Amino acid sequence: MRGTVCGYQKHTHKQVRSDIWTYSFKVGKEIEKVVFDIHMPAESFNLFTDIATNILDATETVVINDGLTYGKKTLTLWNPEPGRYTLKIIAAYTNYELKEKWKFDLTESYYLKDKISISVTKNGSSSFTLYPATKTKLNYTLSKSLTMPPAGYVIFGQIDFRNRYTGNVVSSVPVQFKLGLK
Repeated sequence: MRGTVCGYQKHTHKQVRSDIWTYSFKVGKEIEKVVFDIHMPAESFNLFTDIATNILDATETVVINDGLTYGKKTLTLWNPEPGRYTLKIIAAYTNYELKEKWKFDLTESYYLKDKISISVTKNGSSSFTLYPATKTKLNYTLSKSLTMPPAGYVIFGQIDFRNRYTGNVVSSVPVQFKLGLK
């Protein structure tokens, strides 16, 4: 079993009463990509005829232009230049006079260029078998120390379960590390 610490992320629930919603975010030189996962429930999605999802750079130039489909969209900003960006959602109400409140869930994930490896062992061995419905104590080590994520974010990654004979990934489990000062 091996894994990777990918970066840091935050899940938020948004409620909006306007046809435009914006969110400013900053990208440092250590970031490989930024991924926004947007999930809107049907009762909110059905309030609109169209929903544009854009990412703009600091000069307000659109760098990603897309639209929400069936209440879901994933926007990926690859190899961004360091600086400020804006996620902008523009929604066209079916009945503009009502301007009903709408909501969506947003997961923002910042993937680091320099990944951290996770090694998993059982009783000192990296080759072992896990059985269903059986608790098993596993140990992990990281290839280097974790750095503190921005406030409100958690460090995330995944552990890959591999077939011991082929080395192929048969399953993956997400992991989170919640760091903080006590």
